[in-house]
Amino acid sequence: MTKRETISADFYGVTFGFCVEEPEIRKRLKRYLSFFLSRTNSFRHILYIDNTDIFLDGEIIGTFQKDGPLFFERLFSLINGLFFKEVKGYLVIHGGAVEKEGKVHVLPGFSGVGKSTLLSYLLTKGWNYFSDDIVLLNLRDKKVYPYPIPLRLKSPPEYIITFFKRHPDIDLEEYFLINEKIYYVIPKKIDNKIFKTGKKLSSFIFPYFSKRGGTSLTKLDKKEILFGLTSNCVNFSIHKRRIFDSIFELIKEISGYQLIYNDFASIEKISSRHSISGSGFDILQLINSKPKIVENVKCQTLLLL
Repeated sequence: MTKRETISADFYGVTFGFCVEEPEIRKRLKRYLSFFLSRTNSFRHILYIDNTDIFLDGEIIGTFQKDGPLFFERLFSLINGLFFKEVKGYLVIHGGAVEKEGKVHVLPGFSGVGKSTLLSYLLTKGWNYFSDDIVLLNLRDKKVYPYPIPLRLKSPPEYIITFFKRHPDIDLEEYFLINEKIYYVIPKKIDNKIFKTGKKLSSFIFPYFSKRGGTSLTKLDKKEILFGLTSNCVNFSIHKRRIFDSIFELIKEISGYQLIYNDFASIEKISSRHSISGSGFDILQLINSKPKIVENVKCQTLLLL
């Protein structure tokens, strides 16, 4: 593998060199990491992938199998795991984020709570993709910074797929994995300035998808926000004790909500009941309006998860 064939990527100071022999994998990796590609030749980590094995910094860590999304899921997990241990100055939250008009809403939550599905729904409402899986919160300037690796969805509603297929600034890839469709939603345009300046944090929304039904939007108190935030922070332990002071100051200013939902129609119902205009309204506009009373639809017992 020649030097010019090495893919260079810079994740907020954590640099990687990717040496990939398989042409199709190399092409897809460039597309998925397009916003992090750099010209650096100084790497903190070098990942070499030949036709049989995967090496990290010269040590074999696994076998290579060209199996579509499974390979890239393992690769993203590896990159993310190294990144959140080594990135400096950021609180790394497991979650997603969307942005509009300079305001970012963060959706903390581990796999299976419905954050990616909710995030995809918000994109159909005109919000911009900021990140999925990892959210970077700089506690010094209290801003959120983008981490736009592809949004991965498992069998989302058909109208969401149709929306992405027609969107001019999004590429959509479809794969089959054990009788289930996997979609990669790949943004093509993000303002490069926000990687340096970030965007203002507007709120935390803790989503939970409930198959049993019942949809509710509930405002959380400061203790609940603190618990939810720290529970979903993946690099909390590496920060010094003064990180608590920064978090306390942050949640004094930022509101938090829990959204339990079982379908998007019920979210629309909550939103429309509080809408003044009656059209183009969505759940984040409701939150931005800072309602004094948040209405529950088929409300069940609420638990912070």
